Amino acid sequence: MLVFHGVATRPWRTTNGQTKRYSGRGPLGTADRTRAERHCHGLRPSVRAGDARRERERFFGAGLYERTTERRGYANGYKPKRIDTPAGTVAVDVPKTAGHDGTPFYPQSLERGRRSVRAVMLAMAEMYVKGVSTREAESVMREFGIESLSSSQVSRAARLLDDELEAWRTRELGEIKYLILDAPYEKMRHGGIVRDAAVLSALGIGPDERRRVLGVSVALSEAEVHWRAFLESLQARGMRGVEYVVSDDHAGLRAARRAVLGGATWQRCHFHLARNGIHHSPNLAIRKRIGAELRAVWNAGTLAKAETALAELVTAYRDTAPKLAAWLEENVPVQMQALLRVRAGLRAELAGLERRLRDLAKEDAACRLMMTMPGVGPVVALTVKSAIDDPGRFQSSKDVGPWAGLTPGRYQSGEVDVVGAITRAGDVGLRTALYQAATVMMHRGKLSWLKAWGLQVARRRGTKRAVVAMARRIGVVLHRMWVDGTEFRLTRPDAPTCAAA
Repeated sequence: MLVFHGVATRPWRTTNGQTKRYSGRGPLGTADRTRAERHCHGLRPSVRAGDARRERERFFGAGLYERTTERRGYANGYKPKRIDTPAGTVAVDVPKTAGHDGTPFYPQSLERGRRSVRAVMLAMAEMYVKGVSTREAESVMREFGIESLSSSQVSRAARLLDDELEAWRTRELGEIKYLILDAPYEKMRHGGIVRDAAVLSALGIGPDERRRVLGVSVALSEAEVHWRAFLESLQARGMRGVEYVVSDDHAGLRAARRAVLGGATWQRCHFHLARNGIHHSPNLAIRKRIGAELRAVWNAGTLAKAETALAELVTAYRDTAPKLAAWLEENVPVQMQALLRVRAGLRAELAGLERRLRDLAKEDAACRLMMTMPGVGPVVALTVKSAIDDPGRFQSSKDVGPWAGLTPGRYQSGEVDVVGAITRAGDVGLRTALYQAATVMMHRGKLSWLKAWGLQVARRRGTKRAVVAMARRIGVVLHRMWVDGTEFRLTRPDAPTCAAA
């Protein structure tokens, strides 16, 4: 008899009637046994051989064959139990007790009432959620040495997700500035009949500017009563501060939105609006281009420009597609006003952030030195300053390039010596800022010895490689300017001249 994680193990029979043990011939050979001990979360790999027996002795208050007045009970043999693990099905003998009152003894290394460890249960639950049938899941598990899989095991595995799903569905939401509502339709079985059901969903963007799913609810239709109950449940979970709502113009959703979120600005979903425009188009040629034409109207910088573009679009279809022209005049202007109003607020907020960044850069001596280089603005200077933090961390300025991941990777083995793409190690933000500064300097920056060097590299190796090389050298030069406390000089005696470039 073997001992596995402190629990005695016995042989077991497979479906063909052969008896298997922990040996090289069975589903769990020597290598598989090691893998099982490493991966079986439900059996606690930290448990050593004999732990279950010692745990039973602690439960009794006496050692093996020890007779004391404080002894609580006696050993009562073993009970066979089969455990499904990531390394296959394991047959174990669970120690039993007798002669005591209260809670019965059970080893902590096992879980009462469960024949599969948690790792296997979670794997089955994931297959269930993805729509894998019980028969297909059983065939997959059989490949891993798990002999059988019943529908009740799959149901218990799926039940593991219920607590996590319930916690997610009832979590607190907090402040949500932008709310996106939609209801895709999916097939579901209801009353023994497969029918379409609406999956009411809400996505929100909070003050952290991250989009996340707020909640979902399944309903038989998009009637007002369903949408209102869904929105009220979001408010009951703490959703507040909604300023902007994006959705389609379904009658039930429109009524529920006005009743629950009447103070928020509403914008009709551009995708649904463009699709409705396609439905009003009389021929295939107009259907192909109406979406792009509507996007040109919505992307106008100001309301005046958007109104002008819409008037031109309506005039173009007045004679060839009068119904489409009338639909455009009736539906598009309302959406333009809501969109451009929010866009104006975002631009004002962005302008305030840019002013704040410029002020921070001007107040810092190192940033002021860096911004004397063409192509380096407040964002790049602050990014370099915050990423490097201490210029003394590098013995040489040339170390900045490899540290930012802007040097080519190299594979060497024997006579093989391959130079590949850049390593992309280090701070992604720093690497992006240096690349943007190099792009600006190459295409729009003032003439300087550094730009002349980059143009020469572009002629030899191509523009893309030249920009990466420029980004690496900009990082080196900025670090040296920071250490020396000197401004950038446009010319240098030992560098290529601007005229030669």
